[in-house]
Amino acid sequence: MPSDCKEQSKEVGDRAGKGTAYGNLGIAYQSYVDFSKAIKHHTQRLAIAKEVGDRAGEGRAYRNLGTCHMHLNEYLKETCFVFMFVVKTLLSAR
Repeated sequence: MPSDCKEQSKEVGDRAGKGTAYGNLGIAYQSYVDFSKAIKHHTQRLAIAKEVGDRAGEGRAYRNLGTCHMHLNEYLKETCFVFMFVVKTLLSAR
């Protein structure tokens, strides 16, 4: 279960692993159509990715946030997050 991964990463102090766990939880909440919880977890994923310098992780978080906002018919927010996803994807390819 993703929550077990989150607890294990907390125990060992693995910030990147904790960020990945938050992203996985966000995806799980998306599949249950609970976009408010998904956004909360993807936002935490984004913060940790920025903290540890994980550009690819930032890109994935932006993409997932955009998807959540699309499903909530919040198209301006979706566009902003998708734009940031494209930027981070291009930067991480360098």
